[in-house]
Formats: sequence, structure tokens, C-alpha cells
Amino acid sequence: MVRVFARELLGLKTFGYTAVFTAQEVMFTPGTGGIAPTFESYLNGLRAVSFAENNRTSINSAISEFLFGNSDALSNLSDGKKQPLFGQPLRKTGIQRA
Repeated sequence: MVRVFARELLGLKTFGYTAVFTAQEVMFTPGTGGIAPTFESYLNGLRAVSFAENNRTSINSAISEFLFGNSDALSNLSDGKKQPLFGQPLRKTGIQRA
């Protein structure tokens, strides 16, 4: 299930969407600079982060940049240790409240 969610986030990033956080939810709005939403471009976006090779560092970095504007926000998840982000102050993860 986590891999499916990661693929969807990477697809949204590839197609130029922007993450918008509120107190209750995260929304994704169309942005500028994305590419045409085709299956081929979606697969190219996954290839760009070595998704098929399960390159966790590259995948987490891309998702971090997309969600938080900080490629290191999820870096502690790449080492395989279970270090949850939950409970940490927002300023530590780079999340900006709407």
C-alpha cells in the first residue's frame, strides 16, 4: 500500500501538482511546469527516481521535495529504521500550514 501511495505522489509531482496543507487535510492542486499527464510520462517520472529498483533515498527525496519543499524532510526513512515523523514539530519537517 505504501508503494502505491508513493507512486501516486510521484505522479502528481511529475504532472506539476502542488501540495496544499490545511489543519485537517492535504490537497493537491494543478500547478505550472508539469508535463502532459500520459502513462509514458508517469513511467518516466518513476524511472527518474529509480522506483523499480526501490531506491528509497531517491524516492523519499523526491516525495519530500514535492510535499515539503525540502528534499531531506523524509531522509530519516531511507535508512530502514522506523523513525516516525509524527509528533515532531512542523518546523522540523518543513511543512507549511495554510
